[in-house]
Amino acid sequence: MHRLNPFLWITICIVVSNGLLDKKVDPDSRDLSSSEYDQNLKSEFANSQSFTKYLRRARNANDKSSEYLNHITSIAHITNGIALQNGLMNGNVPIDSVIEEFLNLGTVKLSSVIQFKTDSIKNFGTKLKGVTGKFDGSAAELEKQALKWNKWYNKYLAVKDVTFDKIPRSSEYFSGAKTINSSTILENFKKLIKSMSSISKCIFVIENDVKENLDDIFLGLLFINFKGINQYIQTFASSVNAIEKEIREKLSQSLLKEGHVIFQSLESMLEVMKGRKVDVQSTDALITTIKTNVKIAAGLAKDSTAADTDISLITDLMKSQNVRKPNKHTIGFPNGASDMKQLKRDAVDSWIAKILNLDVTRLNALWDSLFPLFQINEKLDDLDEKMRSIVSDNSYESLLKLQEIQKELAAVSDKSIVSIDVLKVYDTCFDIPRPDDTDFKISEDFIANVHLLTNKLIDIEALIHVLKDDPLKQEVDEYLKSLGFTNIVDEPTVRSQLPEAVKRYNAGNNLDKIKKHINEIQSKFAVVNGADLQSKLSSVAAASGKFIDKNFNDEISTLGKIHDCLKDHLASSDKSSKAILAIHMLQDLEMSDIDNVTTLATAISDLSKSLIGIKSIPDEMNKIAKNVTVDINKLDNSMAKSRAVGQSVVSLKQVYELKQLKMEIAHLKSLRDTVEVEIRNVASLKEKVVIRNEWGDHKKDIYDLENFLAEIESFDTELDVSKATTMEEYGNPLKELATFSDVKIDFYKKANALRSLINQPTINSNVTSDLEMAQETLEKLSKLDLLFSKYRTKYSRAPSDLRGLHEFLVQFLTPEAVNTVIIGNNDKYYYVAIGIIFFAVFVAVVVLVLLYCNLLCFKDRSLCSVVDMDAEDKTVEPLTEDLIVIMICKHILLTHLQFFELWAELVRTVMNEDRSEHRRFPYVSLGHRKYWSFEIKLNPGTAAQSIRMHANVFVTRLKNIFTVAQGPMYASDSHDDTRVDFLSLIIKDESEYAVMIGQAQSADGPKNPNLCAAYFSQGPGGSVKIGPFTVETLDEAPFMNQGTAQIDVTLRTLKITDKRKKKVSRTIKHFHMPTWNDEDIPPFGYETCYQVMQTLIKSKFQSENILIIFQKPILVHNTKGVGSAMAFVGLEYTSRMMEYHEEYTYKDAFRKLIEKRYCSFQNVRQIGWMHVGSVYFTTRNYDLDPYMYEQMQKTFSEMIEKGTGVPADQNGIKWMN
Repeated sequence: MHRLNPFLWITICIVVSNGLLDKKVDPDSRDLSSSEYDQNLKSEFANSQSFTKYLRRARNANDKSSEYLNHITSIAHITNGIALQNGLMNGNVPIDSVIEEFLNLGTVKLSSVIQFKTDSIKNFGTKLKGVTGKFDGSAAELEKQALKWNKWYNKYLAVKDVTFDKIPRSSEYFSGAKTINSSTILENFKKLIKSMSSISKCIFVIENDVKENLDDIFLGLLFINFKGINQYIQTFASSVNAIEKEIREKLSQSLLKEGHVIFQSLESMLEVMKGRKVDVQSTDALITTIKTNVKIAAGLAKDSTAADTDISLITDLMKSQNVRKPNKHTIGFPNGASDMKQLKRDAVDSWIAKILNLDVTRLNALWDSLFPLFQINEKLDDLDEKMRSIVSDNSYESLLKLQEIQKELAAVSDKSIVSIDVLKVYDTCFDIPRPDDTDFKISEDFIANVHLLTNKLIDIEALIHVLKDDPLKQEVDEYLKSLGFTNIVDEPTVRSQLPEAVKRYNAGNNLDKIKKHINEIQSKFAVVNGADLQSKLSSVAAASGKFIDKNFNDEISTLGKIHDCLKDHLASSDKSSKAILAIHMLQDLEMSDIDNVTTLATAISDLSKSLIGIKSIPDEMNKIAKNVTVDINKLDNSMAKSRAVGQSVVSLKQVYELKQLKMEIAHLKSLRDTVEVEIRNVASLKEKVVIRNEWGDHKKDIYDLENFLAEIESFDTELDVSKATTMEEYGNPLKELATFSDVKIDFYKKANALRSLINQPTINSNVTSDLEMAQETLEKLSKLDLLFSKYRTKYSRAPSDLRGLHEFLVQFLTPEAVNTVIIGNNDKYYYVAIGIIFFAVFVAVVVLVLLYCNLLCFKDRSLCSVVDMDAEDKTVEPLTEDLIVIMICKHILLTHLQFFELWAELVRTVMNEDRSEHRRFPYVSLGHRKYWSFEIKLNPGTAAQSIRMHANVFVTRLKNIFTVAQGPMYASDSHDDTRVDFLSLIIKDESEYAVMIGQAQSADGPKNPNLCAAYFSQGPGGSVKIGPFTVETLDEAPFMNQGTAQIDVTLRTLKITDKRKKKVSRTIKHFHMPTWNDEDIPPFGYETCYQVMQTLIKSKFQSENILIIFQKPILVHNTKGVGSAMAFVGLEYTSRMMEYHEEYTYKDAFRKLIEKRYCSFQNVRQIGWMHVGSVYFTTRNYDLDPYMYEQMQKTFSEMIEKGTGVPADQNGIKWMN
């Protein structure tokens, strides 16, 4: 082994990589100086993702409902697909509008996104960074005072013309105060409190005396107290009713609850009078400092204005992802591009064939007819994910900060510098003695009493609303009966029944439950705390016209003089205040805020580039359209049908989504008392009123929700489409949506009320989590459109529209329609015959040419050859060992974040790759039912040809052939059984080795559609029969490495026999890595992978450097044929590619690898693992010192275990699945 001192290793790497970390020299051609990743999703944007979730197939506990929703959704997709294709191809539907709906751009126009440039934002960001730290903070206190002065002056201007002895609506207020003062509301409220206290005392006496000997004294005491409980509970009930009546008839008709609004002007004037003071004396030096700061801010104004349009566009884009407008053209595709992808599966869904009473093979024509529309999927691939990736908490918060700064900077100019001189004017104008704090005591006490009355009367009204429904009286009545009392007010009767009642009491029928209920009600009284309320009410009622102090009018005159002094300087005051406010905002702005916004702009710029050429979709659709497309586009009134069916299905999905929130709604219901308590605890009266208004009548809201849930249950119970034989019959239940009641609850306001409560400093920390959970429920509910009356016409016409669709599709898909017979006179037959002759001659010529060019192959040769994309890279001469050492050095001198950014860039390369499946004749595309997932395209250049299945074949630099394939599948509605194909490929290619990555399922157990179909028996001696094949497991044992069993790798010997061909058989070695999941990295080390790979390729260096190569294809597969399968092969491929090309980086080798199979990798972690592994493989191949690998592995481990350098939000790039 070649070992070097670690310090020498580092020295070599620094020398050979000189400039590697210099921004001007970047071997991987990436900008490592800035991060493109944000942090956490903001609450409203975190839930914007949950908005998309609710539109996805609803998670119904009822299988019948779920099945119905799935099938009716498929019909909606097909209906909208036909209409959309027709509209796009004939020009009736603008492609811009379609893309705007698919990407949920909201009010933002597609053209604006395409034209988006980052220049103005980046320039503004650079300028902002340039002023950071340049503001002088020595005048900060004077700046704060200037802001207070301007606010003070504007508040004075707002109330200076008020006639305070005739405040509008004040007379009506005082009249209402007198009415309530003479009412019995507060008297009855005291009775309520006293009745609860009295019942508590009665319970106390009973609990202490009930166990004593029942002599006459104790019998008398028990009678008095049991009777007392009954008497006081009657008082409680009658008092609640009396208060409720007077609140309804008197308090609601008065203005007493609006006192804080009516006397707002008086309160503001008092604040002005007491706020007139100078805390900091201005000086020439301080004013010069502020002017210098303003000058710096003014220098940013022009760049801020230039970036305004682009920043507004970004803000609108981010907001659009949280609010979905009703789709006009794509109503059947509420999930945008993901629904379009689902359409490709729906078009060949066997259930569609069943409802149409057709053979499933007929659906091929439907799939072919919609092929032009599927091109949108090609264009939109990953665009919707990119769109969602821009929604980020930090980015949005930084964006809002920047917009606020822009708002203030818009008013900052060179004139703002001069306006700072107004501070001297304030000094002069304020040089008048201030009044004492006690000069306005009458007015201040009046305002305090008005606030107290408003506050407490609102609390009492809310409490009575709760107590009106309280079951306490019913509980007490039932309890007394349970003790055996038949007439609690009659002493002789009660005395005779007391002995039996005491027995029952002592047997466990005690008062604990009622006592607990009483305590809960008393705690509510304690929160309201109506003590001394009557005197306050009397004071306010008597204050009519007598709430102004004698010094009040004198101070009004003084303020008038100050106004005369300042009035000519108001414009300068406002301008200086805006400039100072901009300064403070700029000082608070952090570098990360600037980076977040510029990163966001870059992401949208990337989106913009991806949208280039999107408008050509209709032209491309028309170019590739065939007759079947023309025919399918003839569906009558297709868009009207689509809107009726689509809206009905969207409404049904929302109905079921609400049903799934049943438990959450029950939790929401239980919080009524908790929320009331927290609202009563809010310190600010203004805030309390706003919160209470937003929270609304919770009892009524829950009542409406529960009634609606009952309607859903009724709909579900009656849902029966088991006998439906047509789409019309299947769609009949949609008509019932018209009978649903509208749910007119402002869930958003209720959620906002809880959000405000949670942020209160007085919030009880024990209830915070409950309130947060309820807020989340309300936010989910706010996304649902539950106003069904708006769509009744669409619900009613949906079944008839489905009848039209059904009849059209049956006619379209019948053999007569698909294979049109040409009829006419003899001349027509003559021309048809001539055409057939010319066609036959043409085909013969083409076949001869193809044969001559060796493009058509028969018998043992495949239809099309597999393209070797690395034909020029085959060599047995690697780099010298010195150059290989240098090559390794290039991989390790990066930080954690820089590694992440490199690997994230490679993920984007995979996401943005061209995934065309077209290849010139005579290539034949793979049947769509042989795809595990339509999202994973098949590269036609390297597609396996010997047996057609989803697999790609490629050759490493050392000529080792790998076939990377998806696993075999069981037959299903959307898939063919590909196990025979899978085994045929092994036989046909004469493979001797196969590698399976991921969990295997038992051949005898239940079928799991998420795993590879079972094609071998686990355990020696077992066998599996699959079609003509029999697969026998001859032996099974852990893979041995240097005498040590590798428990993570099982090595089997499988014998595959084909009974069709004289029992031709083939024996293969089967390596199985069950603990390595498809989308993750293995739990075992690189050495295990290395030893397995060496066994597979059977390659070694002889003394003469002659390479012995195994050239039979090595089959490697997992479930989908990407991720772990490509990572395993990639270890050998990338390490061998880099040891040959001196100029190659890992990025170059990686790009060569992913050319071979589309969608190769799913996340950053896989790519990082393979990068480290390629260095390990090279180290092992050349017996190098492991120091550099170990350093790289240490960095990678820290990223995995501690998250070092891994951003919390990777801007749409997945660190791991």
